[in-house]
Amino acid sequence: MGIDRDTPGPLLTPDERRLLDALADQAAVAIERISLARGLAEARVLAETERLRAALLTSISHDLRTPLASIIGTVSSLRSYPDKYDAAEREELLGTLQDEAERLNRFVGNIVGHDPS
Repeated sequence: MGIDRDTPGPLLTPDERRLLDALADQAAVAIERISLARGLAEARVLAETERLRAALLTSISHDLRTPLASIIGTVSSLRSYPDKYDAAEREELLGTLQDEAERLNRFVGNIVGHDPS
């Protein structure tokens, strides 16, 4: 902020000086409000970004764990109780195992952005 006076004499009268100080104070307050508003907007964007990131990770985690639980359960059953299942039951369990592994493979392929097949 600057001032210029065309007439000789003191640059500002006491009243003009008070007015200039008041204007400078108002300008400083306005600039500070703009800065605070910008900071608040950035904080809101960061908070929303973090919320969306957490929701995405929760969703991905759930979608990965569902076929994994089925795969682990099937393998565990086949390994722990091999004599409990007849050939048809083992084939059905192996089919489930393959289906869930393929489902997991497709899901991971979708996450990384390419066709896993």
